[in-house]
Amino acid sequence: MLLALNQIQIRAEESPIPTEKKEAILKSVEAMRQSAGTASFTEKYKDFMSVAADHLTLFQAFIPPLLALL
Repeated sequence: MLLALNQIQIRAEESPIPTEKKEAILKSVEAMRQSAGTASFTEKYKDFMSVAADHLTLFQAFIPPLLALL
């Protein structure tokens, strides 16, 4: 799971996503990382999906490992 979060972070950092949106995505990735293995992970995952909704094609390959934690 941490590998998937690392890959999402790298993909976001390297993408042409506007800076403000990129910062929000990176913040939500960090929130998921910090909540991994806790009850609040589901909420953080939903926040990430909301923030990244316009750019999900960039992160599509990394979603299944995250879903396993829900």
